[in-house]
Amino acid sequence: MHGVSPAFVLSARGEDFSPDDFCVCLDRIAALGFEAFQPEVFHRDRLPEWLAGGARRVAECARDMNLQASQFVAHFLTPCLSSAASLRSDEGTEELKWTIEIAACFENCRVVTLPIGPWQADPGVVEDYSQLAGRFRDKLSELLQIAAAADFYLALEILPHSFPGGSEGFLRLYRELSSPRLGLNFDTGHAWACKEALPLLPSKLAGLIFGTHLCDNDGGENLSLAPGEGTIDWPAVLTALKSSGYTGSLDLEIRTASGEVESAYAAGLSRLKELES
Repeated sequence: MHGVSPAFVLSARGEDFSPDDFCVCLDRIAALGFEAFQPEVFHRDRLPEWLAGGARRVAECARDMNLQASQFVAHFLTPCLSSAASLRSDEGTEELKWTIEIAACFENCRVVTLPIGPWQADPGVVEDYSQLAGRFRDKLSELLQIAAAADFYLALEILPHSFPGGSEGFLRLYRELSSPRLGLNFDTGHAWACKEALPLLPSKLAGLIFGTHLCDNDGGENLSLAPGEGTIDWPAVLTALKSSGYTGSLDLEIRTASGEVESAYAAGLSRLKELES
């Protein structure tokens, strides 16, 4: 199954998109031949309209177009695990409950992706790393309990310079928490910018990849380019992903100008299928 990440809507409608904007984009996504998409709330201020019928409208549009929601991305929760202050607070706990209420509108969508943003240090404050690690683990454990109570799963999307520090940090958390509800969103662009050995990651994370954001860059700047427009070895990555047992959706993530969305995603889908063959 091939799908798109929320970058399709972000590129087409900007960051302050509404549920109705999402419905318009779903028509365009289906017309391009995709089978899946990732609903998202980007700004916290947009939560009320998603909760007050917006999510149901988007879900109905998706059903009408035979599109499957592969995961729900809670981008607005990015700060909740990205600073010492946020780790000491309950920021994100109630919001995750609202997110799950929204995500539950989408049939067979049981994964909420939680982006972990770059670490925001307090100026002039030196934190004790071991204490921060404990707070991070404890807060993530609390979020996992909320997800488990609703029969949902959490997939971390690890951005460069975030607290987990890449796949090794994620695996350490996974071992400490020992929760089957915890997995990873395999964002190739983030991982490449984090200097990860991409062809090894699917095997290293076998069984823990809950979804994908497939994009390219040069391994330096954290861009979301179409596969083949950067320096990622896509045949090796896709072969490794298949061999690892991953059977979920292959979702493209391309950030582009609004007038180039259709052409960029059509070309990206064609290229992805070529790389798979």
